[in-house]
Amino acid sequence: MADISPVSERLDRLRANMREAGVYAYYIPTSDFHASEYTSAYFKAREFFSGFTGSAGELLVTLDDALLWTDGRYFIQAERELHGSGITLMKSGEEGVDSLEDHLKKKLPQDAVLGFDGRTVTAAKARMLKKALPSRKVMYKRDLSEGIYKRPPLPASDIEVIAEAVAGESSMERIARLRRELKANGLDAIFISRLEETAYLFNIRGGDIEYTPVPLSYSYITQEKAYIFLRDEKADTGYDAAIVMPYGEIYDFLKSSRVSGKILTDPGSISYRCYKLIKKRAHAEEKASPVQLMKAVKNETELSNIRDIYLKDSLCLTRFIRWISKEESEITEMQAS
Repeated sequence: MADISPVSERLDRLRANMREAGVYAYYIPTSDFHASEYTSAYFKAREFFSGFTGSAGELLVTLDDALLWTDGRYFIQAERELHGSGITLMKSGEEGVDSLEDHLKKKLPQDAVLGFDGRTVTAAKARMLKKALPSRKVMYKRDLSEGIYKRPPLPASDIEVIAEAVAGESSMERIARLRRELKANGLDAIFISRLEETAYLFNIRGGDIEYTPVPLSYSYITQEKAYIFLRDEKADTGYDAAIVMPYGEIYDFLKSSRVSGKILTDPGSISYRCYKLIKKRAHAEEKASPVQLMKAVKNETELSNIRDIYLKDSLCLTRFIRWISKEESEITEMQAS
């Protein structure tokens, strides 16, 4: 008798939770709470339930089947890692392959309920999923992987404050610029979910995300106050006027009276759960975050730092090319790396 795949067992347990919750299909993205490109081990639910270890993919589990969408970078890897799991590989972008949303339109029964963890799905994506459903019924407040996927602790790296001499601008100046932008657009506040935006505004760095030097965080900026939510509520943010709050209290905060007026929310980065909480208390103005443009336009200090780094990088690359050119034996990519 052939061994049962551990992935198959995990999917069976997930389907038991789905039946108990009245959910026909359950969507598991790769994302974390902040729409990050890379995620920590805490957010590897899609990998756990599929066995696929690539950095991009979407898993849809129904009571009858399971499908995984990924792009051309991972077709060969996905075929190998999904073997024996019972999961169908959907090769995104290939002719004749439906998108996840099109699959929902065609295959879900009229009264089907779609479930997903609203903390890991953006407002924009949630709307796309709902639009694709015959019934428009979603359940987003429960994590149905709970009790099956034993998550490691959330990362909590030390916070490093970037000196003004390096950043070229203090956090106080950056937040003042943001406030002027909000006021010019008739907005009372902004809720920021993207990790790199909060790190930029407060001139802080961390190590919670692989390949990206940022801490897990949220920020909420009004004309009078600047709230930042961190895993270490005693951390130095470099901004004396900042109100530092525990990272895990973000949902209670968004339910409080401190959230009011016209609030800028970026639907491409804010989680659906946070978005829905803000909508209950205030007017959510949906626009791209102005912090993206602020980050893009570099000051003279930043430009000087970039030039210095490129010089150092060029020196390293030149040394590397010289080493390869002098090697007489064949060099593999792994050896070069």
